[in-house]
Amino acid sequence: LSDAQRLFVEGKVDQAAQVYESNVGRLETLGDDARSLLVANLGRLAACYANMTDAELPKAEGCLRRILEMRETEPPGDDLCLVEALKSLAELHVRRGHYDDGLAALERALALTRDAYGDGHPSIAPLLNNIGSLYYWQGQMESCLDAFQTAMQIREQAFGFDHPQVADSLVHIGLFFCKQGNPVDSLPFFHRALAIYTTASATTEHPEIAKTTYHLAVASYNAGKRPEARTLFEQCRPVLERCYGPQDALVASCATYLHNLRATQLPLAEPLPPAAQAASRDFSEEDQMRLHHLLATRQYAEAVPLYQRYVDLQEAELGAESPEFATLLTQLAHAHQHARRPEATYLYLRALEIKERAFGPHHVYVADALGAVANAYEADGSYDEALQYFERALSIWERNFSTNPKVMVSSLQRLADLHMHFEKFGAALKVYTRIRNIQIAAFGETDEGTVQTNTMIAQIFERISTLEDAVAIT
Repeated sequence: LSDAQRLFVEGKVDQAAQVYESNVGRLETLGDDARSLLVANLGRLAACYANMTDAELPKAEGCLRRILEMRETEPPGDDLCLVEALKSLAELHVRRGHYDDGLAALERALALTRDAYGDGHPSIAPLLNNIGSLYYWQGQMESCLDAFQTAMQIREQAFGFDHPQVADSLVHIGLFFCKQGNPVDSLPFFHRALAIYTTASATTEHPEIAKTTYHLAVASYNAGKRPEARTLFEQCRPVLERCYGPQDALVASCATYLHNLRATQLPLAEPLPPAAQAASRDFSEEDQMRLHHLLATRQYAEAVPLYQRYVDLQEAELGAESPEFATLLTQLAHAHQHARRPEATYLYLRALEIKERAFGPHHVYVADALGAVANAYEADGSYDEALQYFERALSIWERNFSTNPKVMVSSLQRLADLHMHFEKFGAALKVYTRIRNIQIAAFGETDEGTVQTNTMIAQIFERISTLEDAVAIT
């Protein structure tokens, strides 16, 4: 390693940046003979700026754009500086919430890589995974899954079916299905990935094995396979703690899930988000453990002041407009709602506004936020407001999942439950009829779900008849 690289690795980013700035200034005076070295140092200087404060991000972008200007007229060949610059530029765009610009940079990098190496080169797969993740953030679910699957096919052809890079692609696809509310569909991907990592590793304590076991545990939990989930959480928790430390978010999440499984077999509270690993010094490890305990034991009234302090500290660290902070607000709102505090609805609305600005009005994350607002109004007894927000959420789910019958049935079921809660039987009947039509077309008339929906429709007709008889008698 050079002195500058060693400083960077040691975390002395400011000092490394000073060395690279000096190198760039000297190389600029040497002309075309030093062009390759200048590009390399600009890339490393950009990495330094990107790892400093957000105020330095424009400097990082300036370095990368200089590389693009210098290299854009040259074929990539074996010189990947242009591609790497585009990838780094995409990361900067994403950090700023400019997802369209990030996607454009990655797609250009993908085109250059394909031109240089062909469609089946392994270096294309990581680009496709990054592009797929951006598609997801933009709500383009079919394009997201297609990118992940193409990346996996490339890796299978390049490395064989049992290579760790294939396992990485399998995890991407499994997480996609989990996020879509289809944990059962994700299980085969996680099982296969885990088998590959286990076979390829010389030790069962490899971090990739532990992380994949964690993902499989969460999917099993959400699929209703609670005994399997408990065994998997117990397997991966000590390994994750040894690999990443006791304060890691996955370790805390395992502890929460295990407590839930041992206590009530039901989810009690969402685990703290990844930002918990970088919590402010003013929020101690003892504070974190107490907060987890209060949430897990349903002591929400006592948890709210402590959680509020944590959120206030994280606002300065994450930024009041970041999606991560919106997630914290949502979780704080959950605690308020369980404690029957009126602040819950305001917090849900605030999280919704942040997500709308971050992702746009049609993203699935916005739909989830709208659903949370609707649930809060429902809990307050405000039917009209709850219906307004839930119908907005449903329009987004229909936009993104119209071809996924499982998601559509689940979404419509929530709307039907809202109508039933307020005894709007006519409106509920219309929704259940729509659910039945979807189920018959997708799963058949004898499917268990279809039969249950027919039973519910019959019960609603009976309720309506009873009400009509009561009205006639009076």
